[in-house]
Amino acid sequence: MPKTSPDVNITGTKYAKVIFTPGSQESLQLFGSETFTKMLWEANFGLLTMVQKVLKNEKYDLLITELFDACAFGLVEVFQIPAHIIICPSTLLDHIANLIGIPLFPSYVPSSMAPFMDQMSYKERFVNFLMTEGSKLLYIGLTDAETKLFKEFYGDVFPDLREIIAQTTFVLTNAEPLLDFPRPISQKVIQIAGLSEPEVKPLEKKWKKIMSRTEKVVLVSFGSIVRSCDMPPKAKNVMLHVFSAFPDVTFIWKYECDDLSLTEYKNVFIGKWLPQNDIIGHRNLKVFITHGGMNSIVETTSIGKPVIAVPFFADQFRNGMMMKRIGVGLVVPKTDLFNQGSQLLEALKEVFSNDSYKKSAEELARMIKKKPMSSKELLIKHVEFAAEFGRLPLWDPAGRTMPFYKYYLLDIFMPIILAMLLIFILTFYYAYRMVAKMTFTRQKFKTD
Repeated sequence: MPKTSPDVNITGTKYAKVIFTPGSQESLQLFGSETFTKMLWEANFGLLTMVQKVLKNEKYDLLITELFDACAFGLVEVFQIPAHIIICPSTLLDHIANLIGIPLFPSYVPSSMAPFMDQMSYKERFVNFLMTEGSKLLYIGLTDAETKLFKEFYGDVFPDLREIIAQTTFVLTNAEPLLDFPRPISQKVIQIAGLSEPEVKPLEKKWKKIMSRTEKVVLVSFGSIVRSCDMPPKAKNVMLHVFSAFPDVTFIWKYECDDLSLTEYKNVFIGKWLPQNDIIGHRNLKVFITHGGMNSIVETTSIGKPVIAVPFFADQFRNGMMMKRIGVGLVVPKTDLFNQGSQLLEALKEVFSNDSYKKSAEELARMIKKKPMSSKELLIKHVEFAAEFGRLPLWDPAGRTMPFYKYYLLDIFMPIILAMLLIFILTFYYAYRMVAKMTFTRQKFKTD
């Protein structure tokens, strides 16, 4: 693990052996600045010779890594690790599904980043098709480039990274099957959303007093990346205007900076950090206005509260549509905050006046709690299984390596279509000749 941040002194693990390496001066500067979230960094093989030697001597049984790029999967071959597991921070991403042989159906399965539901118009299906195929092609180009890099260092016999990825034992996704759109899946995909969700605890005196001010409380938070205090003034004023329209509702807003102007609004309370899970679990919390990040979505639905999603990027658009589809939330476009906020206003009115959102959310929470096996149990059992049995080629679908014409049955349909076309042409031809002959005979009879 490279030491790249001067502010981080813990590793997050109590038992694993951690090997530290010095971070580059550039990365140390970047991690200590406000440009951290925009940073991309890389290290070359020459600097990692010592680390590679140490890792190879460890003789690992299993590699667990995210499929952001494919470099980590080259280590499976370099260090001869017998098994690996892919982790995915969202629902199953298109390129991962494609690499392990799961069919993608853009006609009714929204792409990973698409703002659509499973019932799409012609235009939406066309855009969804382009997004799905674009994701596949982009990753093919990326893995080709990275495979070429590994071949330069380890020779032409080094396998294609896509083939190594396809041999994964499991894919662990941060998805909840009761929330996601129905789709074809594989035995390899294990959905373990809510793995780290804490139990709802009693609130501290300060927050308990705020939550008890009114019978209706709304929580507002756009996550840890999109900071509310960086919001353009126009959007902030629109939100405050909407909040003012509900004087009998308390709004608790995760706002990361001190802003005296917000104290003018008697029903708005801000905090740089909020006990989010405990606030959502309070009986007076009626709805959560969120950016639609998967963790926030899972946290809220597990407790049984409705959401209003204001998506900003990535999978947040799809997550919002998941909530809308199952009747536990609404979606408001970010652009509404730069107009008059009418959609946000109407969304709040709808949730307050329509009990169906609350009932659906509570029913969903009960279903999640009654699942036969918890996410923690799923994680432990499948990781142990992978470490013991390694790769499972018996779960590798034949369609993954099948030629295009066979996969889509073109070799079956084309002869049938050609035969039908031939029959149609011959039928038309003989019918035409018969009619022409009858016409000629009739004309000849009249002439005679």
